[in-house]
Amino acid sequence: MLNKQTLYALVDELEREIQRSVDPETGELSEDAFGRIDKLEMSVKDKALNVGAYASGLVGEAERTEAIGKAIKAQAEKHMERGKRLRKQADEWVGYIDRHLERAGIKPAPRQDMLEELGDERVELVYSKSMGVDVLDKAKLPKRFLRKVEQPPDLKKIMDYCKENDGVLKIGLVTVAKIDYRQTLKVK
Repeated sequence: MLNKQTLYALVDELEREIQRSVDPETGELSEDAFGRIDKLEMSVKDKALNVGAYASGLVGEAERTEAIGKAIKAQAEKHMERGKRLRKQADEWVGYIDRHLERAGIKPAPRQDMLEELGDERVELVYSKSMGVDVLDKAKLPKRFLRKVEQPPDLKKIMDYCKENDGVLKIGLVTVAKIDYRQTLKVK
């Protein structure tokens, strides 16, 4: 028989049954309450196992999905690397064409407004102008041209320090960091 109650509802019911069944004068459970409480405890355990089995299925599905994601990522990385190699080859060929067209006198002068085009039905070779900035000495740039890059704290170093110093990192009297002990339920 499938129990449709939620785990928290079953625990609430168990707590209420225990409270109802305790003799206020002696603090003991009445004899007839033991059977009801045992039945509710079994229901709580069964529900916890059912929810755990569901969570375990999710963990398995997550692991399978992650494995597929890793395989896709690995394949994507191979494609990206191949794309980079092909881009590099294409850039080398474009440089090869550029050098030889310049030798042949086909490349326009750098200050010329009208840029020459060369093409047919297969390809179009176009000379274009662009601008860029070469920073010669980054250290001498005014701060307004620099970006701030904030580094996150090194949690491993902080943890090691806290372990050696009673679980805390203090600056003067102020506690800046402390070890946070956690207990985690794992589903296997």
